[in-house]
Amino acid sequence: MATDNTQTDLDEQLDYVQRNFEQWEDQTRTARDAACRSRDYFDGNQWTSDEVDTLTERKQAATVDNRLKDKLEYIVGMEAASRTDPRAYPREPNDENDAEAATDALRFVADNNQLDTIVSDAAENIVVEGMGGAEVEVEKRGGKIQITIVQTPWDRMYYQPYSRRKDFMDCRWRGVFVWMDEDEAESEHPDLDWEALTAGMQEKQHAYDSASDKPSTIWYDTQTKRVRLIQQYYYWKGKLMYGKFVCGAWIETPEVAVYLDEDGVPEDPYCWMSAYVDRENNRYGVSKRYEDTQDRINHRQSKASHLMNSNQIIAEEGAVEDKHIARVEANKPDGYIEVAPNFRFEIDKNMDLSIGQANLLQMDLEAMATTGPSAVSRNSASQSGRAKQFDNQTDVIELGRIFDQIRAMKHQIYRKIWNRVKQFWRDERWIRIRDDEGKPKFLQLNKPITNLEHAEMVAESFQQGKASPEEVQEALLKAQASPNGIAKKQNSVGELDVDIILDDAPDMVNLQSEQFEGLVTLAQAGVVFPQETYLEASSLRNKDKLMEKLSGGDDPAARAAVEAEVQLSQQERLAALKSTIAKSEKDSASARKTSAEAQEQELENVVAKAAVEDLAANG
Repeated sequence: MATDNTQTDLDEQLDYVQRNFEQWEDQTRTARDAACRSRDYFDGNQWTSDEVDTLTERKQAATVDNRLKDKLEYIVGMEAASRTDPRAYPREPNDENDAEAATDALRFVADNNQLDTIVSDAAENIVVEGMGGAEVEVEKRGGKIQITIVQTPWDRMYYQPYSRRKDFMDCRWRGVFVWMDEDEAESEHPDLDWEALTAGMQEKQHAYDSASDKPSTIWYDTQTKRVRLIQQYYYWKGKLMYGKFVCGAWIETPEVAVYLDEDGVPEDPYCWMSAYVDRENNRYGVSKRYEDTQDRINHRQSKASHLMNSNQIIAEEGAVEDKHIARVEANKPDGYIEVAPNFRFEIDKNMDLSIGQANLLQMDLEAMATTGPSAVSRNSASQSGRAKQFDNQTDVIELGRIFDQIRAMKHQIYRKIWNRVKQFWRDERWIRIRDDEGKPKFLQLNKPITNLEHAEMVAESFQQGKASPEEVQEALLKAQASPNGIAKKQNSVGELDVDIILDDAPDMVNLQSEQFEGLVTLAQAGVVFPQETYLEASSLRNKDKLMEKLSGGDDPAARAAVEAEVQLSQQERLAALKSTIAKSEKDSASARKTSAEAQEQELENVVAKAAVEDLAANG
């Protein structure tokens, strides 16, 4: 939607969005530096360069036993193991079938974009750096509007630093940025004076941080010729605007945001979430809790190993001819040292110090293992199934809030998927999905329903007592006038309003086995169900074909009947509808006659009763 922006207004907006970005850069630097540190710890880079230099001088190894990564990987794995699927529920009683279509549409978009992988990557960012998310947008591919979902890397998302909510929904502005080769940016936007722009960017150099290009340290890299492009959603004069810019110029003129929410109000495409927010609005992840403990583990291991492999020599002056040789030989397993008579010479194995460090190391290892989600008991092969289940439940409780936030982020994603479906999927289309048993099936959305098909549907509803004779008559008249005219659309997702719920996804194989065993147990106790029930609950291969045979699907006569029914002409179908109308009119007339006779009989009864009462009164 274009806006009537004057040049002055555009300049004011450009100044506003640039100041927003610079404000974010300045006020979130501490949190972003901490997030970078958390990522380094996760990747095993846990010693500073100064510490490594110091240890190298001591001939001490900079050991890393990355228990922190194991802990965080376990959390991300728990998220993957507890994934949920979306289900749409209708808000109107007559929308149940369309709600099933909405569910299928949501799952189609999710599968088409490999949403599980995107959520896992975002969850890793939330757990490690403290924030992550995704964007739900649309693009035209192959002549059709496709809904796309992409992960938003934590170090490419920026937001109003005064935001306090974990889901960023209190932001007045937020956006993302990318780095691009200058020649690519210039070819895409040749109308801009890139020479002047890049000259201005070089004046705004800054120290390296998470927002910098990799591995550049400035807004514009003069060596690699790369420039930062920024997009921002922001409120301006009461409207949600979208604009794309570089430092000093608009790349895309700002417009009112095109994406609409369920109420038709413009919205941004971002679905972001944080793990924690401190009192200074700094966002951080689970990693922060374990970094100090990880430091102690690394330092204790390095120190204890160094002490165990080093000896101290206590000797009087003149005890050995060459101190250097004596020091080298003292640290060899088969070293030989010749000592002068009557001089003190002792070798200290540092056992007390090394044992002390080993004890402290053990305490730190236990602290790491027993805080947060614990994998200690699961290392036992003899542990009972009930004990393992209890451990899993305990871990879920400890991680409940983090999982709730990731779940809330997924709900945002599905809600915005549905908003895009309603807004952009207006034409007829087929989607390929998988049913509950994992088999592929096709679903037609926005399917046109002809007047004839609609009349048949109304007639069926009449037979079920859900439609009046007048409605059947009206539908029949339209079908007679224009059988192939479009009456409405089936699975019309653009007109449907639904609630989206994330259903828990249980282990279907185990659950199916338990259900089947339960049915068998009931059968042995005398509670017998139809044959189809046992076959459907079983895990037999090709059970759908067995179900078809059981229901007579292979009967040639049954197949012929079905084919004959499909081949009915429009005239025959209209004749059937007319018969339904005639029956409905006959039933209606019969009902009216019966009602009139009942009323007449009731009147006669009233008159007779009055006569009897009058006779009795006058005696």
